[in-house]
Amino acid sequence: MSKETDGIIAAMMASGIEHVVTDINTVGQHAANGNHYAKDCHAATPVHQVDTTAKGDIGRAVDFAHKRFDGKQDTDELLAIYNCFVETYGRNGRLVELFYAGPGADDCVISGKFMKWNEVAKATRDAIRAGHHDHVHAAVANGVVLATPTARLLKSKEDEDMPKPDNKVDACRAPGGGVWTLTYDGGVRATQGAPFFGSYPGLPADRRKGQRNFVAIEPDETGYTIISDDDQASQYHFDAAVFAEISKRK
Repeated sequence: MSKETDGIIAAMMASGIEHVVTDINTVGQHAANGNHYAKDCHAATPVHQVDTTAKGDIGRAVDFAHKRFDGKQDTDELLAIYNCFVETYGRNGRLVELFYAGPGADDCVISGKFMKWNEVAKATRDAIRAGHHDHVHAAVANGVVLATPTARLLKSKEDEDMPKPDNKVDACRAPGGGVWTLTYDGGVRATQGAPFFGSYPGLPADRRKGQRNFVAIEPDETGYTIISDDDQASQYHFDAAVFAEISKRK
């Protein structure tokens, strides 16, 4: 391993999201000139079982999945891993690559540039996305260490480590297709054709209990329920009837 791959893995561990490392630098598994085999790295003691190098100083990329060898594609668990990287590091210019092709993964990082997948040239987009439905790929530049076990995020101020209102915190697939994504303030984004039934910030004042922070969204047959992080784990259900009532009062 290298200090760069150590940092990527430490960042994922610090997130608390369930994950496994599926590959670092297995010979013949990736593009020969790719970041998995980069040699301009800072040596670190090889400690991870997926590190296949002898010197422990090769690679600036790590692949992650929810469970190793299960082969599952486009899952909510993979989306959670992707969201951690895209929100915390991808938007902030800390990655040189971030690839995941599942529903809800609208953004990527290619050659250090954060962009929408639909902004990538079609031939390049199709080639990369085809191999990234069952894992999330993250890579950094030479000398970039995302985190250490004693420093969850490399931020200059402690308050910058706090989630922002529009941070994505959870996502789920809608029964009829598409994805619902929850933000920290209770906002819900409906993408890929999923219907929108409202969100916490859009509720009338008498339905809200002040500013709340939300941590989970769950689908059901009629809509979705969002769950806050208060002691009671307060829940707010949204469906077509709720949305109609909200719309009438606006």
